[in-house]
Amino acid sequence: MASPLREICPRDVRFARHLGDGGFGTVDLVHVRGVMYARKQIRPEMRTARSSAQLTTETLLAASLSHPHIVAVHFVVRDGGEVVAALLGYAEMGSLSAVIHRDPEMSMPDKMKVGLGTAQALEHMHSLTPPVCHFDIKPCNILVDASGTPRLSDFGLSREIILACRGKLGTPGFSAPEVAVNRGSYEALPTDVYSFGCV
Repeated sequence: MASPLREICPRDVRFARHLGDGGFGTVDLVHVRGVMYARKQIRPEMRTARSSAQLTTETLLAASLSHPHIVAVHFVVRDGGEVVAALLGYAEMGSLSAVIHRDPEMSMPDKMKVGLGTAQALEHMHSLTPPVCHFDIKPCNILVDASGTPRLSDFGLSREIILACRGKLGTPGFSAPEVAVNRGSYEALPTDVYSFGCV
């Protein structure tokens, strides 16, 4: 899974506007020498060795996947040697949730494009050796660019799968029943398929 993360100096990153907030970080639109990126950044008050390690693991995994329908990782920003931000490909239309909110009557061709692209991203992840399970497929984690092309994002719960899984992962309403009840072990990859079907 090793994939080198290109570093960029914070002084080269110019803030454009705020895009949203996550569990322990913020997402901003930034530009580097005229190119726009989405910066996923740990909030200063949340910066710990653990949060930096989590962001590093998530970013390394996402960077290793390399697929047209998976959000691209372009740079990381370090502070004191620890990763505190990642610069990702910018999806102009935002999340699928935002797209649906703006246009509840999405056309069938647009729905097919998003569905097929997301399915191809999952197929790619699941066919790797070892396979990678996303564990949190939902509209908020599917980004859409200006051409309507989907990009799967947010790999904070994702992991390589070698054995059956345990534990409650994902988002209620999109998690498979075997994950929601949290009784014993379960096969991981089918849970992504179930969540994709909910979307």
